[in-house]
Amino acid sequence: MNILIISWLLTPATTPRAFRTTELAVALAKMGHNVTVYANIGTHDYREFIRETGVKVRPISMKFPMLNSSGAYKYTFLDRVCTKLLKDIVLFPFIEFLWKVPPIIKQEGNKTDLLISIAYPHPIHWGCALAKKRYPDIFPKCWISDCGDPFMGNQVSKPLPYFKYFEERWGKSSDYITIPIEAAREGYYTEVQDKIRVIPQGFNFTATSIADYKKNRVPTFIYAGQLIPKYRDVTEFLQYLSGLKFDFKFIMYTKSPIDEKIKQQLGDKLEVRTYIPRKDMVYILSTADFLINIRNKNQIQSPSKLIDYAISKRPILSISTKFKEQAYFEEFIKGDYSHQTVVENIDDYRIENVASKFLDIANQHLSK
Repeated sequence: MNILIISWLLTPATTPRAFRTTELAVALAKMGHNVTVYANIGTHDYREFIRETGVKVRPISMKFPMLNSSGAYKYTFLDRVCTKLLKDIVLFPFIEFLWKVPPIIKQEGNKTDLLISIAYPHPIHWGCALAKKRYPDIFPKCWISDCGDPFMGNQVSKPLPYFKYFEERWGKSSDYITIPIEAAREGYYTEVQDKIRVIPQGFNFTATSIADYKKNRVPTFIYAGQLIPKYRDVTEFLQYLSGLKFDFKFIMYTKSPIDEKIKQQLGDKLEVRTYIPRKDMVYILSTADFLINIRNKNQIQSPSKLIDYAISKRPILSISTKFKEQAYFEEFIKGDYSHQTVVENIDDYRIENVASKFLDIANQHLSK
């Protein structure tokens, strides 16, 4: 099967969608399919990746300033001004995908059996919908839109009402919409409910190693991921930690800003680090006594890092933004993990199983 994947990023970018794209493309190629990925790759050299995996990598040359797979990009004062003024109004800079994607479909569509568009950002989906309108005769035989989070139904950042037009056009055009958890279904319009299929995040379990865990000298716990003020917020938890009189080590892997006053209060007890590649992250996670998960305020979005946590085989303490779990935290500090969060059906997240689900959808569609 000839498969075309269009996404924002590939690894070494350290975002959930970059992981999704890379893992899925590699798994599909390993299954014997002809896979081509278009992404904003920047200057990263993918020759070794292509040689090892068989995945063809093609660049989407973006003019607007946005993160690319190599991690470095131009971001001038004018770019910052444009982003601030136009981010909500026209989804700058991601709206550029709307007119960058159709030429890709024009070039690749005639030889493509399965198209997988991956969002965030959603203008990638919209670009595919525009291409389907422009080039119906050469558009791929099956189109699956993969969504990490809802767009209009997103409860963290509400888009302006007129983007409903783009959402509706895309929903009507796409053959299928894949979402990572069943609870996310309510974030999508009624008209597309019959197109929705649940396919969780996929991970290559064999590419990660874990440590032979030994209890740390002082209680050591780790959080990894993005923080969102008042939604997935660590402030109250840090304030609580700053009042504790015993030694501990809290390591945070995040690019989100942390209140400087609280950082000073915690001193050496808090260590903030930048993101690292997933396989390295899982190993580090496996050395901790336990891991911290901050629950989202709503149920339609779930952090993919929970799977990384589960692979590391360390107990998970889930807390709320308001941190009402003090009693559970005290248990964890003492080594009592009876209230840990358990990630069920872990095999569902194996990339081999995830890739097979995409293929099942495509094969059923193509056989009609």
